[in-house]
Amino acid sequence: MGLTWLCNANEATNPLALKQYLQDDVKGVDGLGNPRNIAVSGDGSRVFVASGDDNALATFAIDATGTLSFQGIAKNSQPNTFGLEGATGVVALGERSAVVSGFYDGAVSIFTANSDGLLSLQTLSDKLGYEQVFHGNESVGALDKLGLLGAWDVVKTKDSTQLFVASYMSNAVVIFNISATNTLTLSHIIKSTKDGAPSLGNPIGLALADNDHELYVSGFEGNQVTVFHRDDHGALALKQVIKNGENGVKELLQPQKIIASEDGRFLYVASAKSGVINVFERSPDDLFVPFDIIDSKDIGGSGLEGASSLALSGNGKRLFAAGEGGEGLLEFNIDKKGHLSLQRKLVHTAKGKLSGISSITLDEHKQLLFVALGKNNALVVFDVGQTAL
Repeated sequence: MGLTWLCNANEATNPLALKQYLQDDVKGVDGLGNPRNIAVSGDGSRVFVASGDDNALATFAIDATGTLSFQGIAKNSQPNTFGLEGATGVVALGERSAVVSGFYDGAVSIFTANSDGLLSLQTLSDKLGYEQVFHGNESVGALDKLGLLGAWDVVKTKDSTQLFVASYMSNAVVIFNISATNTLTLSHIIKSTKDGAPSLGNPIGLALADNDHELYVSGFEGNQVTVFHRDDHGALALKQVIKNGENGVKELLQPQKIIASEDGRFLYVASAKSGVINVFERSPDDLFVPFDIIDSKDIGGSGLEGASSLALSGNGKRLFAAGEGGEGLLEFNIDKKGHLSLQRKLVHTAKGKLSGISSITLDEHKQLLFVALGKNNALVVFDVGQTAL
């Protein structure tokens, strides 16, 4: 069976071309046990994969043709390695290094690729045990010095001088400064929007505006997105809380992935519980207001259950999306007014169904789309050609 697409009849662009299907523990590949997130190095020569079940960070080289080859892995089971239990978020630093978050270890770690695989450079954690944090009868608040309990997502500024971590159990966003030698030092911790205000809603998703002047935080349990203004010196100030049931906001239930358009006009949010994509538009008073909701009716049925993955092309004309509880990779066209229309739904590849998609990463430099299949322990690589530009 080849690629199976459900397409709009008037769609003229070529479909994605399947380039590779990498499976965990097949042909020497390791580190794809429940892959959660993928990051591409600054020069496009390397891919880093955070593995939630392997408790690992894996790295793959990308050759001139866009083909991946497994290069090395760091695992919690290896001697002197800690911080990768339930690895979730990952972001690349330069050409050879990456920061990865460990949800169950409550940690962030920096690794760099070398001839032997991956070398641990630094791990930051309060080292509170899983049982104590997730199942203990006593509060660990006083022991939570770094705000990294349940560390989930990580993002960095374009100039790689600051790192942001969303921590579900700490109910915090942690900001680290990044040195020229890729060392992290704690800057500050945000555990509430402001004194006396509601919490961040147990954050699990982060995004930065293209100019780094806004930080977006998805509050999974609070059904909210918190917007911070970030000035040229890195200081954050609360700007807006977009909350379900308030100011016309609907179906913003358990928001996960957030992504902002390059021009700053639109904010896209994948909401897992409601199974929708919430679209917000920047209003004349510089706040985001509801613009559209994409649900099952707009895609002809299944595909957005547990909506959690989004990737947007740089020109803002193509959006890829998926739900971890659904089937299929969705591709939307975005018109000049910002309205989304489904162009394709990729249901099968030659290897079987595309289901349990845990993340989508678009690398426009090499025109590759990386699709992580969490439940199927696989990484699928597509050549997007001109379809995503």
